[in-house]
This record gives sequence, structure tokens and C-alpha cells, in this order.
Amino acid sequence: ATNIAYPRYAIGNLNNEDLMAHELSHHWWGNLVTCETPEDMWINEGWASFCAHLFFEWQYSKQAYLNRVKTEHDELLHYLHHKEGGFRAVSGLPHNLTYGDHVYRKGADISHTLRGYLGDSAFFAGAKYVLQQKAFQSMNSQEFQQLMQTGSGKNTVDFFTNWVMNGGWSHFAIDSITYLNSTPGSVGVQVSVQQKTYGAPALHNNVPLEVACFKSDWSKTVKTITVSGSGGTSTFSLNFQPVYCALNYDSKINDATSDEVKVIKTNGAINSSLAKLSLTVLDKGQDSSLVRLVHHYVKPDAFKNNPAGHLLSDQHYWHIEGLLSPGFKAEARFNYNGNKTVGGTYSYLDTLLTKTNG
Repeated sequence: ATNIAYPRYAIGNLNNEDLMAHELSHHWWGNLVTCETPEDMWINEGWASFCAHLFFEWQYSKQAYLNRVKTEHDELLHYLHHKEGGFRAVSGLPHNLTYGDHVYRKGADISHTLRGYLGDSAFFAGAKYVLQQKAFQSMNSQEFQQLMQTGSGKNTVDFFTNWVMNGGWSHFAIDSITYLNSTPGSVGVQVSVQQKTYGAPALHNNVPLEVACFKSDWSKTVKTITVSGSGGTSTFSLNFQPVYCALNYDSKINDATSDEVKVIKTNGAINSSLAKLSLTVLDKGQDSSLVRLVHHYVKPDAFKNNPAGHLLSDQHYWHIEGLLSPGFKAEARFNYNGNKTVGGTYSYLDTLLTKTNG
């Protein structure tokens, strides 16, 4: 009890600093508080993995933290359900998956999302309260929810119901943006957001999502809206007319999207492993461009009119947005690959449009 095993090969250098952060985090998640049963091992291992992400934030930068979180998240969206027999909840996993990716990696993934739900102040206050109240005791996911709610002062029922007790992910996208009653110093913004599911058994409720509204100088104002069910419309006011609005721009909610933001200053090739596409910039334009490349792991909306009978993938789609400099011109390449092999950038993305490996 309370022993942390640390391999000799990882001693004496910083090549394994993420492993060091993970294992030392077991002083809190695993030793101070431990899971009541193996079925809730995500409390031990998922939170230790999340603490390894936090180590990179505190040691290096918030961007270093986000780079790790977003890379892990894309890998989970792409392959987790293929590797471990479907879209599973992190709580209640069978014993053969006690030390699998749902526990370690998705446990960390949804811990990041809980941080986005609550905000830093309430999130860390809640986590500290959990550790204080259950010190030297075991805990299950239901107790975790109740303590996190008390400690944070915010309702966590919907989060635990949707993200912990059920598998898969929700998916959110802006359906439309309308500007209302524009007067000097006041602009009404009406944002309609659509929710879909990726392996989740039901649409999620009371999900806090940020809408980043940009000026032409790339400065932004962030507003938070709440989305439930299939979606809805939210309205807020700004003191400027935005030229670009983005949903979940800072990746606080790990939904069924994977994205990268590129600042483009020169012509040439740009590859995005997270968005699963490549760009060839033919003309960079008059100045720099801010381009956000988004890969959606859900079925796109159907064609409104399709006289030529074009086929749509029912597994994913892309969205390219941002602030483009006048004269900007680029070509995009999208790879459709039906290879049923876990690993690589493009396999398993289009097993219904393309037929490869059975």
C-alpha cells in the first residue's frame, strides 16, 4: 500500500518526465484517495494521466498542455472504439480493460473537459475538496460527482451522466450566426448551434461552450453559451462587429472534433495531422492569415440538392474557417482511406465510401 513503482530506466534524465509526473501524481490519485473497485480505475489512472498534462502546463506553458491534450484527444476519437470493443463509459469497465486506454487516456480526456465545464477556480477547488474529504479512503464515481459538486459549487450531475457514466462523445458545430440591432457600440449576436453524437447513447445536456468573436486585428472577446439536446439559439451583445466567430476555439470541451490553428505567412505546403488534411498555399495574400482547420468525426448534414448524385461520407467531414488576408488563395487535399488498421493518419476514416482490407 502507498508504494509507487518507478522503473530504473526512467531515472537520471528528463526523457520520461511525463511518466515521472504521472507516477508521482499517484501520491494523490491512487494513494491518498483510491477507487472503490477496479471498475472505477479511471479515478486513479485517468487523473494521474491528467496530472501529467498539468505538469507540462506548469513547467512549460498552457500551449504545451493543450498540444498534449489535443494530440491525445484526436487519437482517442480516431481509434479508441476500434481498440477496445466500442464506445465505452470510463466507469464500469470490465476487468480486461482495467488498465486500458479508456481508463488512462479517456479518463484524462474527460478530466480536461470537466475543467472546461467548471472553469479553473471551481475545478481545482473541487478537486482539492475531493482529496480532503476522502483522504485515506476509497471512492466510487457517484461519490466523486457529489463531492466535486459540493467542492466546486457548481452542478456536475449532467457532466458525470454524459461523460463518465456513458461512452462516446457529443459533437457541436455552429449552424448559423445572425447579427441583430447593430448600433454604434452595441451589436447583438445570435448563434445557432447543432449537437450530434459520436458513439454516445444520447445527446448531452447543459454543456457550456465558448464562442470566440474576433476583430480584424485578431483580438477576440469570448462569450459562453449553454447547449442541450439537438441544439438551440443563444443571443449575446458585443461592443463591436465581429469578422469571425469560432466555437470552442480554445478547446476547453473535448467533443468529437479535432482541430489545429495555423498562422500562414508564406506560400507552400502545410500539413495538419490533427485535422487530417493538407493545404498548399498558392498566394499568402497581403498579410498573415489565421486559419482554423477542423475535422469532425460525425456524419455531415445531407445535401439540400444533389442532382449529380454525389456521395457523402457518413463518418466525418471537414470545416475550414478563419481570418483570411486579402488575396489569400490555397488548395486543400482531403484523404479518403478505408484501411481497417489501427495506426497511421488516415486509416479507418472512410470504411463505407472506400473498400480496403475487407
